[in-house]
Amino acid sequence: MHALAAPFVLLSLMVGADASAPSAREIKGTELLVQLELEALEAPDADVQYQPSETLAAAFPGYLFVLASFPAEDADDLPEPLKPRNLFAVDADGATRLLATPEDMLALFEEAFAPVKTAEEAKKAAEAALALEQAKFPEQPFAPPEELTAMPDGDGGFTASGASQPGPQPDGSPSGTGPIAVNMSFGSGGGPKKIVTRNTFVPPPRRAEICNSRTYNSNYHFRFRRKEKVIQAIA
Repeated sequence: MHALAAPFVLLSLMVGADASAPSAREIKGTELLVQLELEALEAPDADVQYQPSETLAAAFPGYLFVLASFPAEDADDLPEPLKPRNLFAVDADGATRLLATPEDMLALFEEAFAPVKTAEEAKKAAEAALALEQAKFPEQPFAPPEELTAMPDGDGGFTASGASQPGPQPDGSPSGTGPIAVNMSFGSGGGPKKIVTRNTFVPPPRRAEICNSRTYNSNYHFRFRRKEKVIQAIA
């Protein structure tokens, strides 16, 4: 995090931190924190957007969630562990966590989710895990979770699972395909032990991408040839 920018951003996050909904200033500050993290990783320019979610707000009080998306053509140039879509969790103190792996998600649950003592609470945890995966695709509405189940594991803990399917688009445009599924387990003390996500959702191709694919390819080759000429000129 940049030393000069961080205090201002943290102050922005602390103002109104107890409000039920984040202020525009808090949202902007949170997005800036994620942008600073991306700069530290020397990532290319990203689309950084706060992702509102009632499910996530209830599951992880005090946290805001931000999606950093990169164009598909930049996928091969992204530094580890970044992917084309990256969800960050930012707490009220301004600490950011990239949710890149199941271990990252597990750490978030350990830190911010209330201990699971009942089957109903285990279901809520599974629903929150689904919401974390859904937040990576804000352009796609998802149906309410189906097959959301939880049961005792016989050792004082619980197991929970659920899945969610893409729903229809409000404007009637094509939806993506493929469900998102999650399985979780919790120990006798209520803490999470394991989380397994299976995200097979595939967004529909955007019309602009289809129409402009040939144009993009020709522009890419043009830029590549122009870069070669610049290198030759410098040499």
